[in-house]
Amino acid sequence: MAKRVNQQRECFSCKKHFGPKHVNQIYCSYTCASSSGRLDKICELCGSSYLPPRMQWEGKYCSNKCATVAQGHRGPTKWSDTRKNVKIHRVCIFCNSEFHSPHAAKKYCNQSCAKLAGKERAAVAGRVRFTLKSKEHKEWIDTRNRILAEQENKCAICKISLGDHKRANLDHSHKNGKIRGVLCTQCNHAIGLLRDDIEIIKTAATYLESYA
Repeated sequence: MAKRVNQQRECFSCKKHFGPKHVNQIYCSYTCASSSGRLDKICELCGSSYLPPRMQWEGKYCSNKCATVAQGHRGPTKWSDTRKNVKIHRVCIFCNSEFHSPHAAKKYCNQSCAKLAGKERAAVAGRVRFTLKSKEHKEWIDTRNRILAEQENKCAICKISLGDHKRANLDHSHKNGKIRGVLCTQCNHAIGLLRDDIEIIKTAATYLESYA
């Protein structure tokens, strides 16, 4: 089978023979295509002009990346300067205000709305969100070290030595925020996965005892 570049074809506009790059190419250049009435189109996302293939003349975007961003699936791995300046019309799902952003997946108009929405979701789930500010960090460390000294530098549940405090977690109630003690990472995760529910923990203990 002969290569496509060797299959000479006559240009539909200037009648010059050329080697087409694909089977549907009927013009030797964009110049001939434009002069035959196939004018350049404008991408609806980035605003750049382009000449689409014959089978994609009804398209709206200059490339798959622009089409993907406009349809809100995911953004390209590397944006050009043109795409960075594109402002897509959005509506904040928290305050319902309109805003523009180059990011198709952005849901909130600003960081404040994102934080308030997170607190609202936590309240609906019956949890209290606690964030540690930088000025509170020293107080947090002092509290952890004080409780660790009272626990003889051991986890309050499994009594494993916490060493250089890298695995020490200051445990607190997700319902009222009250600090309960210092736990190792495994114990802290365990009671969290058991939803801090005393009845579930007792049932788990009974279950283990029955197979001891």
